[in-house]
Amino acid sequence: MPGWGRFPAQGALALLAALHRDQAEIILLHVAAGLDTRDVACVVREPPDAVRVTAHGALHELAAAVKRTGVTGMTWPGVSSQ
Repeated sequence: MPGWGRFPAQGALALLAALHRDQAEIILLHVAAGLDTRDVACVVREPPDAVRVTAHGALHELAAAVKRTGVTGMTWPGVSSQ
């Protein structure tokens, strides 16, 4: 099953499920769908600055969760387990 870097998709989905719904939606739209901040803002009907702040917080939460799992070598925009 595909995933991000060496992190399996099931693990990535579990991490996303632990985020607040708005955080997970923004991360999925940006990373999985490849939308830029302005386009994500249009989809979620929030100002681009609010999308950036939400994404930033979500990425920090994901990074902390990855560290807790002990997985190394994960590559995902904004998140690194190195």
